[in-house]
Amino acid sequence: MFSAKILDKLFSYLNKHWVSTEIELGNSVRKTFSIYVDGLESEILKATYNYYMAEGKKFREEYNDLDYIHKVHSVLEFENEKIIPNFNRLSQFKILEKIYACLVTPHIDLFENVFLTLLENNRNNEHSMIYKILLQSQMDLSRFNVIFKTFVTKRGASALGALFDQSADTLNPSEFVDTCMEIYNTYISLIDFAFAGDKEFKSSLDLACKSFVNNTTLYKGKKTSPAEILASFADHIIKQGFKVETNDSNLNRHFDNIITVMRFIEDKDAFKDFYRRGLARRLISDLSSSFEAEQNMISKLKDACGYDFTNKLTLMFRDMDISQELNSYFIESLESKCNMDFYFKILNTAAWPLAASSENFNLPEDLSSLAKKYESFYTQRNQGRKLHWLYQHSKVEVSITLPSPKSNPRYTYTFIVSTFQYTILSMFNKASAGLKYEEILETTKLSKNIVDSALEIFLKARLILITSSNTKPQNTRASRPVFEPGMTFALNVNFKSNRLKINLNVPLRSEKKNESVQAHKAVSVNHQMSIQASIVRVMKTRKVATHNVLVNEVINQLENRFKPTIQEIKSAIDTLLEKEYIERSPDDNSTYNYLA
Repeated sequence: MFSAKILDKLFSYLNKHWVSTEIELGNSVRKTFSIYVDGLESEILKATYNYYMAEGKKFREEYNDLDYIHKVHSVLEFENEKIIPNFNRLSQFKILEKIYACLVTPHIDLFENVFLTLLENNRNNEHSMIYKILLQSQMDLSRFNVIFKTFVTKRGASALGALFDQSADTLNPSEFVDTCMEIYNTYISLIDFAFAGDKEFKSSLDLACKSFVNNTTLYKGKKTSPAEILASFADHIIKQGFKVETNDSNLNRHFDNIITVMRFIEDKDAFKDFYRRGLARRLISDLSSSFEAEQNMISKLKDACGYDFTNKLTLMFRDMDISQELNSYFIESLESKCNMDFYFKILNTAAWPLAASSENFNLPEDLSSLAKKYESFYTQRNQGRKLHWLYQHSKVEVSITLPSPKSNPRYTYTFIVSTFQYTILSMFNKASAGLKYEEILETTKLSKNIVDSALEIFLKARLILITSSNTKPQNTRASRPVFEPGMTFALNVNFKSNRLKINLNVPLRSEKKNESVQAHKAVSVNHQMSIQASIVRVMKTRKVATHNVLVNEVINQLENRFKPTIQEIKSAIDTLLEKEYIERSPDDNSTYNYLA
């Protein structure tokens, strides 16, 4: 009986010389080669199959699931290093095919179970081993992709759900982004290390992240959305004074995280709208850490989403540059030096998500005269254009020197207030005895809501006091005061603060909620306009389309921006039917005709 070494040498000789000779000589020895294939190779394949079928059963009896895979891996390594190289290349493939048919294919359920268990325990090395075995066996990995996607989706939804459980209405934007990035980074690292950067697994990871980030059950009743939360995070990162390392590498890391999470958000139009509103607030109120950081973020958004996504953002920065030039020209045009510092910002209505104030009030004389001069200057330079003042977004820095006892120094405090707040405060210059509530309303012509809001902030800061009232004074720190005619307010001459500069231009919680509601309404309106435009494009091209075809075409066109619901599309169709852009076919109620 021949030894294993002799057989190895024999097989090596036959494969490398006998078969190679056949290839060189061609048809003259083809008949001879068939003897090798039918006589010797077929017996080798049969013996290999029988041997490893028996070995496979033995391994299953002796080892647990994970150890079985380790054993299969060691067998394959031994075969590939010691045995397979002795055979012809064509025979090598056939032998490996038999081994995989015995040790891998019949036990695919085992591989799937171990694959899931390893995901739960973060064991990347074993994942790499399983992936190599499956890849070499040319096994269809679609089932493993489904397992991977399902697992990551559940893990992400669980992590975000835990954050929502800790909050009443919304959650900390930083925690939201950090959680999303932790999930993504964990499994993209797994793919790169264990799955050799497999594109199918990366695609599954993206789908999983989209699934849990946009999971509607998480946001139900929370009055927020992933687009709003991410835009809020971007706003915090870029705002002046946010406690984050401000060097370029750390800022870029945060910006890259924003772009990564944004890729998973279905409603990118909503993110764009919320981000634009945040940018508008930062530019108007000078809250950006730097213009360079703002432009860096916009550049990344442009690379990720295209020119159309950032076009209006770029125009907003151009308006800032134009405003700076105009202010310089205006100062030069003044006949005499103004007794106050000022800065006007001219904003293009097409780029900025802002509307002119509907509040018709009496602007204080010092501001009114300056505004009239600037308006005259601007209209002379730009014929045909009209300015609409955004008083609700303007701010004033007011310096107040309060009288004090002789033993104490006189401090000058600087208060940052809104134009509406300044309109009220300026009245105290001529009212040392105090102001009545109805007098403030009558003189300023401001609405009751705005006056009440301003007075509430002044009372909380203890800048003003209620000196007389028909009702019992309330604890303004604990509850919102109710303002009524007959109340008298006076400046608090004993005002004290550790800070000499105090910002009172802060919206109340109710105002913030109202702003968020208005932003969501604007997003909804933009969605409807986009859906209507998409329907018109489809119908203009097709002329005639059934309801199902039209709905599918609209979804395909808009899915990269946001995912329209069937109800939103139906509503848009009804609107276009009313406007007579399209009509129902008289022959088929589910078919639409385009009306030129």
